[in-house]
Amino acid sequence: MNQNLTVYIDESGNSGEVFVNLETIKHFHNQPYFVLAGIGIANMDAKEIEGEILRLKSAYKINSSELKASKLFKKPKFILDLFEYLERKNCPFFVELMDKKFYLAIQVVDYFIFPPPTLSMMPANVQKIWLKTKPQLANYIYENFSDSLFTNLCEAYSHYDKHYFEKILDSFIEELKQKKDEESEAILGHTIKTKEEYEELAAKKDLPREAFTYFLRLPDRFEVKEVSLLPHVEALFNLCARVEQYRYDKNLSPVKFIHDEQKAYENIFKDCFDNMKQFNIGIFELQPFFDKSKFQLAKDNRLEFANSNASIFIQIADLLSGFVLRSWAEFFENGYLPQEQLMIWNILATNNQRHRSLGVNMVVSKSNAESFFKQH
Repeated sequence: MNQNLTVYIDESGNSGEVFVNLETIKHFHNQPYFVLAGIGIANMDAKEIEGEILRLKSAYKINSSELKASKLFKKPKFILDLFEYLERKNCPFFVELMDKKFYLAIQVVDYFIFPPPTLSMMPANVQKIWLKTKPQLANYIYENFSDSLFTNLCEAYSHYDKHYFEKILDSFIEELKQKKDEESEAILGHTIKTKEEYEELAAKKDLPREAFTYFLRLPDRFEVKEVSLLPHVEALFNLCARVEQYRYDKNLSPVKFIHDEQKAYENIFKDCFDNMKQFNIGIFELQPFFDKSKFQLAKDNRLEFANSNASIFIQIADLLSGFVLRSWAEFFENGYLPQEQLMIWNILATNNQRHRSLGVNMVVSKSNAESFFKQH
């Protein structure tokens, strides 16, 4: 085994459940994106790196006790100098950037076009073909369907009952019928099969749970409430898998993950993390991005939570997530980014040249990704 690595994690963009109606879908409560970021710090370098961070704070006359992206975004030269230093120290960056509407489009693909009951019966080679087309399908849904599809989906998850599930499925089929292109016709055929499978399942008397729950993701429970559309869970799942691939390839000791305190959701995150240690890889072996993600975590990896006030490295994760979120949103508001922000993005975008698991994983539409990177 090689050196020990600690990955510090923080998020930006409201870690709560995605829920929008026709009034809020245009802006997703002014938080249309979600970012989860991790920065890896080799334990042997931690003291030196902390010293350099404090030196930079002093040089830029930053007097606040805590580094926060909300306060420092307008100081891009500080962020650039800091990230350039971390890059020189070979600190790995792990960022998950998620467009919440695109996240909802993925749910449509995963549960209405090729739902789990259908996917489980497919031969492995057919699963592989489907998983390769999944991003294109999600992109098509994102670009071409009405706001009501996405609001009805949120409503179905909010109420989580048979009536609202049937409403969203029927409305999706009706919208598909109104379109005349080849993509919609193909999707329509699969979605009608989904409805037939649902009706067959609903007719059975001995199901362990209601039939509609096989065609919507199962909710997670925290405190006394259940939540279903929680991007933070999937982002954490992907980020941990990328860290594990990096750890495995570099022959590092088991990793300690330290996440900023999340009182409401910590139990959900712990369950997700523990499940990954028991993970039966199965279908994930076929995923197009599997070469940069290892979904079965080492047994000795640990997940802890800490207050950002007590950890300057969690503050760096906040700075990383906050910068990505704000700069991404600023680009789509203004159509460009200032030069120093572009230089910071260049560090993040090229981080994967050191290892395929590093850098920014974008869960966004193809057109938005292409538009953003045209400026580089």
